[in-house]
Amino acid sequence: MLIIMRVIFASIAFSLALYVLITGNNELLPYTLFFLSAMLLVSGISEIKLNRKSSAIMCFLASAFGLFVSIYTFQVEMALIEKRLALFLLELFTKDARGGYILLVLNQVAEWQQWAKIMKVITM
Repeated sequence: MLIIMRVIFASIAFSLALYVLITGNNELLPYTLFFLSAMLLVSGISEIKLNRKSSAIMCFLASAFGLFVSIYTFQVEMALIEKRLALFLLELFTKDARGGYILLVLNQVAEWQQWAKIMKVITM
């Protein structure tokens, strides 16, 4: 049973790591670390059953550290996503002087295009 769980966790972690490597999408790295930590936890339990306590302790310590890091990075990532969403909504809808809502994003795109033209002239 423990061997099957270890293989399942390892294959999930490997497939996530391969996906991250191919696509460059680093948002899945906390999940990869979580499944690697789960695999180490199962390995620690199997080491205890085999009476190899020093190896089991190392597996448990590495698993605890990996779980801590994966949960911490997941929380930081979620906070960044919430902050980006709040800033996007703030930029999208703001009140103008008359009390109506305007889209600032369109104004910013026009400003960015002007800056791009200025930078193109400067670099030539």
